[in-house]
Amino acid sequence: MKPFFALLLLLLPYLSTAQPLERDSLRKLIAASEGEDRLDYYVRLTNIYFGEASNDAKLDTLLSLYRDFEAEIDRQGTEKYKGLIRYNTVAVFSNRNEYHKVIQLAPENLRFASKHERWNTYYSIYTLYVEAYWKKGEFGNAIVGARAMYDHATQHKHEEGIAQALFSLATIYGAMNRPLEEEKYIRECLDAVEYQYNIWHIKAMSFVNLSSLLIKKGAYEQALFYAQKFESLTRQVEGELNSKIPDLWHNLWRLQLRLHLAQGATEQAEIYCQHLESAGGATNLFEAALGRAQISHERQQYHAALSEVNKALTLSLELPKRLERCIELKVKIMCALQGVNELHELFVELTHLRDSARETELNANLDEIRTLYEVDKINAQKERAYNNFLFALAGCALLSVALGIWIFYSRKVVRKNRGLYLQIKEQDRLAEELEAMTRRYQQLASPSDTEVDKNLPGNPQQQELVSRLLNYLRLDKNFTKPNVERQELINVLATNKTYLFESVKAVTGKTLQEYVNLMRTDEAKRMLDLHPDYTIDVIADACGFSAIRTFYRIFNEHYQITPSEYRKMARMGV
Repeated sequence: MKPFFALLLLLLPYLSTAQPLERDSLRKLIAASEGEDRLDYYVRLTNIYFGEASNDAKLDTLLSLYRDFEAEIDRQGTEKYKGLIRYNTVAVFSNRNEYHKVIQLAPENLRFASKHERWNTYYSIYTLYVEAYWKKGEFGNAIVGARAMYDHATQHKHEEGIAQALFSLATIYGAMNRPLEEEKYIRECLDAVEYQYNIWHIKAMSFVNLSSLLIKKGAYEQALFYAQKFESLTRQVEGELNSKIPDLWHNLWRLQLRLHLAQGATEQAEIYCQHLESAGGATNLFEAALGRAQISHERQQYHAALSEVNKALTLSLELPKRLERCIELKVKIMCALQGVNELHELFVELTHLRDSARETELNANLDEIRTLYEVDKINAQKERAYNNFLFALAGCALLSVALGIWIFYSRKVVRKNRGLYLQIKEQDRLAEELEAMTRRYQQLASPSDTEVDKNLPGNPQQQELVSRLLNYLRLDKNFTKPNVERQELINVLATNKTYLFESVKAVTGKTLQEYVNLMRTDEAKRMLDLHPDYTIDVIADACGFSAIRTFYRIFNEHYQITPSEYRKMARMGV
């Protein structure tokens, strides 16, 4: 997601009040006011500049205002708005393409956000930090940073941080032109945000990017499915906010335009061109012009196609990817116009040959470098041989100690796992022997039974709703479906999401997602015992876990033992 767009969403509560006030008036109000009012006027003034920051002069003014704003915050001895200022400052440098400045400022601001536990700010800055590396072409550092962000978010159980890290990984691999990894991390991101409404913007962009990938693969039905999911999410968000979000619709129209053009549905594509033209904006007008050029080319109206592609070239702003699309289409149109389609085919073939030649040359250079490296490595090994001999005996001694420690640790781990396994089995045995009322209570908290009990937490209506929920989830093992939709449960149970979530929490003490995951882990444990020939990946998939990493984490959190360790103990017949 573009940083400016993300920031506008963060600042949405203030934008409605900032616009009617002029900059000069706000400066006077700042000078004449004190305390909380002065801070509010600073927020409004910086938001006006932020919305208008289209050139370096205005961005410089905005940065100066942020410095004055933070100085006023320090003078008043408060921390309010400080996280917002820190993030916006980094975002300004990101939008100015000063990525070295982002990399320089990010660590200090991350420490600030972590110290004050402002995790939304923390992960937003981290995202810009990672983005700065890959936009500089330092993909290795970007991947390391995104994985570190993921590990931090996982350790602290921050769902938004996990989603942002996965989305960043997908974006990095997309920039590296590695679609398989990009698609993998987008799907993991969608799994992570499935029940997280508060991070809908990440979900929205994931739908867009996944649909675009599927269009490139020619998987048009799947692309349409995720485009429709994106449209449904857009309508839901606008309903919740009671406000229109034009950028979401613009993304949807561009996506639908690409999809219909790829399928050759020119009439439907023309409708989305009209939508984009009416919306305005350089990107929308570029996509509309390029779309009309493709439509005219399909209809063999080559002069009209040439006019539209030239219009698109003027709107390309010299951006490499836009230029590439325009030039390729223009060559195709010119070839058709002059009746030399063979020339276009030769041009495409020449491009492939040129790319192949460059790759061959690159591989040859890499082989040469590798050969030199191996020669230097052999010489270095000879120089180190004598020194290595002197350390050999000490190394053997250390190896013996390390081996002993490893054996001791391995036995300790086995004993611990054996104890956990026996404890789990003992709990299973005791659960079967409990009296009916006690068993219903415990099994509803760790789901198995379906009856309502007056001694259970929650009121009778909540107990009855949770009982019906459990019946539905257990019917045909619906809980093992990885795509169990919240709306589907609401429709089946004839309730609303708020009452459903409150009832599950009141009766079981767990969230809906935790409750479903607990049923899945119980089923996974049963399958690990009954099907020793099944792989853990197969069992995780059969129980409804779309990501093996998620299965391992949830299983370990519940039983304090990993699925592989549990199976090992079961096979040992402990």
